[in-house]
Amino acid sequence: MKTVYLYFLLILFSCSSIQRDEIKIEYYPNKMVKSEVPLVNGKENGLKKVYFENGVLQETCCMKDDIPVGTINYFDKNGQLRKIETRNDNGIADGLYIEFFPNGKINFYSNISKGKKEGKMYGFYENGQLRYETCFKNDKFEGIQYQFYPMKNIFWEYFCKNGKTEGELKYYDKNGEIAKICTYKNDSIINQIIYKEINIKEILYIGNDSTLIK
Repeated sequence: MKTVYLYFLLILFSCSSIQRDEIKIEYYPNKMVKSEVPLVNGKENGLKKVYFENGVLQETCCMKDDIPVGTINYFDKNGQLRKIETRNDNGIADGLYIEFFPNGKINFYSNISKGKKEGKMYGFYENGQLRYETCFKNDKFEGIQYQFYPMKNIFWEYFCKNGKTEGELKYYDKNGEIAKICTYKNDSIINQIIYKEINIKEILYIGNDSTLIK
């Protein structure tokens, strides 16, 4: 978690050093402040703060000539940090992306490269236990993908190439024994062997695009 707080402090430090001409403030109909940001030569430059209608901080980001850059922090209506994303100088997602549970623990984190998922993504249960480990290349699943039971045992493992499942997808029961094997070719099942029934829906995770994985 120290890394998360460091990102939060970096945006505050980097934006506070920007010279400003005036402060642009927007209001809700109830007169509560909706947003505030420094203006330099008529453009948003510096630390921008966006608020919920109840006055609680909703978002902080660093603006550069009207473009959000660097680290963006998102909060819920209780003031709890819920999401962190990083943007490059063009305002495109590029770098660390993290989402949090309401209890403050990490839901999942991944790396974004120029707006696309790249490399490993790790997801967790609310107690902090690893829930899944996936790998991306150019925004598509690539390599071995894992899903875990809450007790740390592997639930499934399979291989992806260019976003498509290839070869064997193995399901395991809670004791670590193989329960089912599905053979894929070009993302389609061509054969399956069932050794025992398991509750697949009980353990499936939902990603940030609300899509069930397999």
